Amino acid sequence: MNSSKAKGVFNVVCKNADGSIAWSSQFQNGTTDEGRAYMHEAAFRAGTQDTIWYIGLISSSSYSALSTLDTSASHSGWVENTAYSESTRRQWDAGSPVSSAGTTTVTSGTPAVFTASASTSVKGAFLSSASAKNATTGVLWATGVFISDQSLNVGQTLSITYQTSLT
Repeated sequence: MNSSKAKGVFNVVCKNADGSIAWSSQFQNGTTDEGRAYMHEAAFRAGTQDTIWYIGLISSSSYSALSTLDTSASHSGWVENTAYSESTRRQWDAGSPVSSAGTTTVTSGTPAVFTASASTSVKGAFLSSASAKNATTGVLWATGVFISDQSLNVGQTLSITYQTSLT
């Protein structure tokens, strides 16, 4: 019997105001119970499909843990970092699914870019179907954190691509 697994990876590049690279990192994510339930509802039970997804940032402050039980409305182990100048979370530009050797992958076509509006520390990122900063609606699909907290200075940008796979 084959078993399925949902996984993903965030790729992050931080650039200084002059365009030089300050740092880069890659980290895997876990999916949430809410996200997996949504996937089954939308795919197998004619549930409402969310066709646009957004990347948000996880703050280092008040962070204790991620949980598969996290939802858009309740994620007690972390808070969203909104110290960027864009008015909403950044849209994930999902490419077409590609299948190879038993795995189907969807990768960002272009990066989601965040411009730091304050000096801050970022713990990680998440993927949600809601665009508003600090939204408690929508579906929280995935969350992930850096190996160690990453600092951002005013004017630096984070370019994030995301890839999700089903095996």
